Amino acid sequence: MPEIANSGIKCANPKQIGNRNLIYPGQKLIVPTSVNQSAPTDRKTPPIDKPKQPVSSKPTGTTPPQVENKPKIEQPKATNNGNTSQGQSVSSSGWKVAKVSINDFFNRKQGSTVLAAVVIGHAEGNIDKNGNPRPAYYGHTDPGDKLWNIGSFSRANARFPKSPPARSPQEADQMHLKTLQSDLGKFTNALQKAGLDPENVWLQSTYFDALNQAGGDIANKMLEPKQLEYVRKNGVTPETIKEWRMRGFINRETGQRWIRQSGRMKGVPLGSSFKTEAALSHDQQRRADAVAEILKNVNLIQKTSVSSNTETAKPVQAKPSPVTENSTRGTSTSSPAKSTAFYRVRNGILLTENARQKMDLIGREYFKQTGKTIEITSGTRTPYRQANAMYQKILLGDKFSEYTDQKSVREILNAYRQSKASGNSPEEIKQAMTRAIEVQVSNNTYISKHLQGGATDVSLKTTDKQDLNKPAFIRAVRSVTGKEPLEERKPPHFHLQF
Repeated sequence: MPEIANSGIKCANPKQIGNRNLIYPGQKLIVPTSVNQSAPTDRKTPPIDKPKQPVSSKPTGTTPPQVENKPKIEQPKATNNGNTSQGQSVSSSGWKVAKVSINDFFNRKQGSTVLAAVVIGHAEGNIDKNGNPRPAYYGHTDPGDKLWNIGSFSRANARFPKSPPARSPQEADQMHLKTLQSDLGKFTNALQKAGLDPENVWLQSTYFDALNQAGGDIANKMLEPKQLEYVRKNGVTPETIKEWRMRGFINRETGQRWIRQSGRMKGVPLGSSFKTEAALSHDQQRRADAVAEILKNVNLIQKTSVSSNTETAKPVQAKPSPVTENSTRGTSTSSPAKSTAFYRVRNGILLTENARQKMDLIGREYFKQTGKTIEITSGTRTPYRQANAMYQKILLGDKFSEYTDQKSVREILNAYRQSKASGNSPEEIKQAMTRAIEVQVSNNTYISKHLQGGATDVSLKTTDKQDLNKPAFIRAVRSVTGKEPLEERKPPHFHLQF
């Protein structure tokens, strides 16, 4: 085909061809009889038919043509207090982050080259790190709902039945930019109330990528005051960004996924891809890394250890260092466990080598009897994890009658009651319980064998979500440990001690 720019094709198709070096499958063009022929001035451009959506998940004819000038990043001007200049903000963690006007971030006049489209498109896998379209930009089948997607944002016409169908990737991007902009005011107001800067390009990119991926349910959770307070206190860093995304899916006070009123987990609209926390964590890490990669590529964020006179995050008042579920304080002999052929472990569970060996033997014996595998729901616990487990039992109305050291139980419950009476949040209450447990441990008092790596909990459901064969499991445990497991009801599980 002759170069479009040197033919009469572009002149004959002024509305269909925006980029003089780019046409794509599905376009209908007027082809003049001579390359030097111009389109008649009194002839209307025929309407563009919607390309037929292919049936196959690997449609033919969707590979983009080889062109020289592909869309590239239009780097917006950084701002400083609203004035156009090369101002930048610096977090307390040593990351320099550009301030970008939210209107520049969403400048629809730039279409597929606007920063929002390129950053989110890269996280979607439709745009490379240089801002150039990948084949998926021109059309692909969504792996979840199997709908046909086009453009940077993976927009599917079927998801927007009240809107006219997008007829090209560029048109899809224009339409989706308008869709995302409907949350602009909500985002700006929430960040300003939390003491965060809505012009922080890293926060802009993260929030609107999450909105594009998972929808309003997840994005709204990210804008809750407690989640934004976490970001403010910890600074804008790769670790904070990933955790902020995760908090849109998971209630960190309970460790469980947010649930809709219908009973369905939020953020799992397309099947089972993100039902496990491990799969969700992997995907959110991938998208967070993709956003950071492209922002670094255009020098909108960069790691720096050099102090600056520009905007710096205010230091947080010194408080006792909180401990988290990932803290390994006092668990040096335990390490994160991996699933085997005979048992599955939930993400982040710690086990000692002795516990691994015992559970392997128990799992093998249970498998011999039933052909099923078991699921371990808890292993070695830090004081924080023990506090969280007891906190959940309190919510379920447990009386802790199975604990032999009732004196220590009362000390922990007193910490719970005092903190709750002070009007503290659930997380602050768990921190108070954690401190009570840490005092006990420092005196060689262990409220549970979990704290010493000598206990595991096993779900009453097998890995395929069938009911555990209790008699077979009890026989398996007895054959390995010489003891019977303790069945607990709040929450329902078997407790094993070694």
